[in-house]
Amino acid sequence: MTTDRPYDAADFPGVLGEIAAVIGPAMAARVAEHLGGQYVWLAARPTPSNPLLRVIGRDHAEAVAAALGPNQKLVIPCGGFRGAPGRRRRIAALLAQGWPHNAIAQEVRCHVRTVERVAAETAPGADAGQPSLFD
Repeated sequence: MTTDRPYDAADFPGVLGEIAAVIGPAMAARVAEHLGGQYVWLAARPTPSNPLLRVIGRDHAEAVAAALGPNQKLVIPCGGFRGAPGRRRRIAALLAQGWPHNAIAQEVRCHVRTVERVAAETAPGADAGQPSLFD
């Protein structure tokens, strides 16, 4: 589900930025998409049931635990990958790929009007400085 859009520092707040520094932005994006907003146990030697291991693999999970301190629980920030920001990012990426609005609404599980709003906001010539009436 990770978009092909380039990442920027705002996508990786707090602990997520530290994770990105250890395993790279693409893997940190996977962590945020799958585990954002949740408590995660950083095990020195994760078992197969460890959520972090299941999302990024043993080597990356162990590297994150070593860098941030093993055997502790922490909350993974959502960054721009879950919730409304993540949904809008996914919509923008699918629009850029030429997907039809109804197909995007079905894929992202949102209202077609949400897709239309994102399309209007990201259209060439859209006034980025103009605040949305609906935000």
